[in-house]
Amino acid sequence: MTKVKYYEMFGGYDHPVKLIGEIKEAEASARRTYIKATYENNLLLEVEKYLDGKIFFTYRYTYSGGKLDGIYITNDEQDTKFVKP
Repeated sequence: MTKVKYYEMFGGYDHPVKLIGEIKEAEASARRTYIKATYENNLLLEVEKYLDGKIFFTYRYTYSGGKLDGIYITNDEQDTKFVKP
């Protein structure tokens, strides 16, 4: 089951990132910056940081056997790089 949640920010740069301050979707859209997180089966699949209504960056996570095995990082210019955890 896929679930979307919204957050004020994230802490640290370890992956998957730690999301802080869950907020409602309506509150997120009224803010200058916020984080949109997508989960499936309680695993964090995607983190999008929004700045002024546009995606600033995206982290996409892949898992194998329930363990993080890949991170795709896309910047605001749509350049993507793959990182092994």
